[in-house]
Amino acid sequence: MSKNISMSEIKSSKSSDLHQVAHILVCDAQSLPTMQEKRQELLSSGQRNIDMYCLSTGENETDLWPVFERVSAATVFVCGNTDVIQMVQDWTGHWPAEQLNFIDTQVRVDPKPVNVAFQVILANSGSQVHVDAEMSLLEALRFEGVEMVSSCESGTCGTCKTRLISGIADHRDHVLCLDERDRFIMPCVSRAQADQVLVLEL
Repeated sequence: MSKNISMSEIKSSKSSDLHQVAHILVCDAQSLPTMQEKRQELLSSGQRNIDMYCLSTGENETDLWPVFERVSAATVFVCGNTDVIQMVQDWTGHWPAEQLNFIDTQVRVDPKPVNVAFQVILANSGSQVHVDAEMSLLEALRFEGVEMVSSCESGTCGTCKTRLISGIADHRDHVLCLDERDRFIMPCVSRAQADQVLVLEL
């Protein structure tokens, strides 16, 4: 029969009682509905002896060491954010890997840079070039008739490397070293930082 042991029961239970279970389900509050579905799935398939714990982190961090101190034959399912995953991994480092199942629900999204329009001054002619938010610096230069050599146009080859005389660039390439970034720019992907006017040796 499945059961949901409270935190007070966990702290007072004997290891011999805790390790008669076939499945241990662990989740955080946000993942509780997902884990409840998993519990119901196991019950529907005829599985019994299922313990489920909803963890808290931070100051009120739950301690499940009494549950995992002794290795048993139980299959462990963990669903939660990175903190929850790490907590359970710390408790189960001595468990066989094949008994542990982790689902990290934390979404990691690298913020997409927001493009804004900016101005560029060509030092050799004194001309000013306006770069729209929807246009790359390379495209804007070509639109104004500046001959530019390029290849990958993704910031990885270095073919379009251009001398930067002044202004602070928003570097988005994978080519320039840190000590080059105040002197060069890759116009295929890089732009000006907010409120900056770039002066290029063109």
